[in-house]
Amino acid sequence: MRLSPQDRADVTSLVAGITKRILVKEGQTVRQGQTLALVENTEIVALQKDYLVASRQLSLARQALQRQQDIHEQGAGVGKNLQQAKAEFDMASVTEQGLRLQLEQLGISSRQVAQGHFSNAAPVRSPISGVVGEILVSMGSYLDSETVLMKVYDNKALHADLHVFESDIASIHIGQKVTMQLSDQSSTLLTGTVSFVTAALDNESKSASVHVKLDSAEGAKLLPNMFVSAVIHCDEQTCDAVPDEAIVMKAFYLESMLADHGEEE
Repeated sequence: MRLSPQDRADVTSLVAGITKRILVKEGQTVRQGQTLALVENTEIVALQKDYLVASRQLSLARQALQRQQDIHEQGAGVGKNLQQAKAEFDMASVTEQGLRLQLEQLGISSRQVAQGHFSNAAPVRSPISGVVGEILVSMGSYLDSETVLMKVYDNKALHADLHVFESDIASIHIGQKVTMQLSDQSSTLLTGTVSFVTAALDNESKSASVHVKLDSAEGAKLLPNMFVSAVIHCDEQTCDAVPDEAIVMKAFYLESMLADHGEEE
């Protein structure tokens, strides 16, 4: 059983710092965007201070520009003053926007900062909805932007990757039904449909990977890397056949009895 890359995530922090709080446990279900941990960093406070100053400067620049526009409309102003006020407003706006985007990227509310409410820790949010797998850090652990705090898996998106030998690939195509049995849960049967076949062979096993989308996994406890055995139902072929009861052994050869016609073949 496998997960596609978009259905599993390594959770990392955008800033280096100390793990202040871990807010989830292994096996807990989380949603996309949920805060999983808090990372303490003194540079975050400096960034918030810079944004607060930029926000106040933008407000002053907006007021100054409005005054110059009002004076200019009354015909009493100087065009140079209006141009300077507009340039200062544009510069303040760019500075405020850049700092605001940095705060939003870190998950810190720029609105709260503008009101003077600072935080000394940045939230670490879940990139996807799913279940927390391994938690790889502890309280107080130092981490940088490359440190993986934990892993999240969306097990609802599990699919089966079957290995089909080179000689059988020609018989496999999209849409075929598949019956599967878990290796460690022999009583659990799963069904699915072939969704695609890889276009390359594994050099060692000389097999191709066949992706099977599960119809339903209700009642089964499925986890990544579980093994399954499967039967792919290929196209039906018509051939002559007789029931087992019509086959008898005579001496050293087989003979079929066609009861309907009252004759032997």
